[in-house]
Amino acid sequence: MSSSDDPVLGARIAFFGWCDGASETPFLAPNVTQRSIKGLSQVIASHIYPLSLRSNIPVFAVYRPSVGESFRLIFRDSNSTEAFFFEFTFGAAERVHADGTTSQVQPGTTLPGWTLHTAPVEASPLVKEPGTYQVFHRTAQGEVHIGEVLFVHIPVAEFTPEDIAAIRSDPFALRIIRIGIDCSICKKSLRAYTGLERNEKLETEGWVRDTNLPDQFRCDCGASSFSLLYLKTGLRGLLRRRSLPVATTDFESIRLYEKTALEEKCREFKKLLEEDGPEERLQDFLEKNLIFFARFNPQRLMTKSPVLSLRKMDFAVLNERKELLLIEIENSSTRLLKKDGGIAAELQHAADQVREWLQAFIDHRAAALACLNLKLEDVAKVTGVVIAGRTPTEDAEARSLRSVRWIDIEFYTFDDMLSAAVEIIRHINK
Repeated sequence: MSSSDDPVLGARIAFFGWCDGASETPFLAPNVTQRSIKGLSQVIASHIYPLSLRSNIPVFAVYRPSVGESFRLIFRDSNSTEAFFFEFTFGAAERVHADGTTSQVQPGTTLPGWTLHTAPVEASPLVKEPGTYQVFHRTAQGEVHIGEVLFVHIPVAEFTPEDIAAIRSDPFALRIIRIGIDCSICKKSLRAYTGLERNEKLETEGWVRDTNLPDQFRCDCGASSFSLLYLKTGLRGLLRRRSLPVATTDFESIRLYEKTALEEKCREFKKLLEEDGPEERLQDFLEKNLIFFARFNPQRLMTKSPVLSLRKMDFAVLNERKELLLIEIENSSTRLLKKDGGIAAELQHAADQVREWLQAFIDHRAAALACLNLKLEDVAKVTGVVIAGRTPTEDAEARSLRSVRWIDIEFYTFDDMLSAAVEIIRHINK
């Protein structure tokens, strides 16, 4: 990439890519700030295409721009066809002087050297499909090639019951996502939705579930035409909050849980713990209210899972760090400590059961993982978890319980599970 005072001889714009965010932060000198750019990349990854670039932040530098001067960047696909463009204008600028004072730069004034520029895209250009796009600066003398950007598609396989259980454990997950695209000329529209289950009401209103979309959209006037394969294989990925890099796009969503529903679940759980019912009631409640496993960040969540010939696990969680958690649930009335502060026999028995599972994964790792429909490369570490009893109200007992440590097993009381859910609600309130 060259630079020159004469735009005909060289490029006046250097295109660097896209960033996740740009901010001005104070510097040491008075009235002086420095620009901080986060997540700069020449790659945009998304589950869905067509993809709106509204609010995406391009990063580029301009050589000797004038205040009020406008620029147009053209993006061409692999066929050299103009796919989309965006324009930007250098607005008001301030000059900082050595004594810390500032003065406004008058319109038409040419700034010296290279000026870094970041600004969200004001229009909503659509990227119809993934691929490598060449970037050109269009001038009165023609077009100058200034870089390229790669758009990547991230397909998502249809969700298994374990995937859906993990999504239901996320208090911030989405239940339904709708996306609409209209032809600006003939107004023919695409209306697509995805969800954890089919929604007949939406379908009577003209929305098509992602799995039932045709392969191609073509408007009546022929101005708009694009593949729908990327929506069919990727739209569901937006339901999963933690899944991925996803570029900004335009869609409507309905959350899986409202704050009031989460608060009601916590009240039900607390009442159940206070009633001190049988272990089966706790198991059944947790299976129906998977949000209480949110603290484990599930990517897959399995219930009553077999481990070779051993007793079935109550729950198993594969988290985003590829850590497999083997979870044993006891009763809320399970005795945790002996009078001398040592581990009570009931709690030790639960830990011994988890160790049997852990040993099976050590001795027969591939076969044990296969019982959970997992592969060796899916799991980096296997850990045990015991959930039992209530947190003691006496300070001395609570301290003794906090000192319980097993090398390969984590321990939580049911109060710990409830407190984690309450903390999530507080975060939602903020």
